Amino acid sequence: METDSAIDGYEGHGPVIMAVDNLPCELPKEASKTFSSELKAFIPSILSADFEVDLDRLTLPDELKRAIIVHRGKLTRDNRHLAQLL
Repeated sequence: METDSAIDGYEGHGPVIMAVDNLPCELPKEASKTFSSELKAFIPSILSADFEVDLDRLTLPDELKRAIIVHRGKLTRDNRHLAQLL
């Protein structure tokens, strides 16, 4: 039965939509420059991090740790709710 409504998840009829923010390549040049200049400060910690350790022991700034969705093949604690959509 069609209800003209959206539901979370993938059950039912109709399209399944997964949207991914892709801001740096869709914003004007100056916004992209600002984003990349902010990101530049994180490059040394990304390059020196040992990604083989558990997430809580990973030596990355908190901003980057919170942005990690999957670490070592598993959803991170803050993103486990995504498992129901897989």
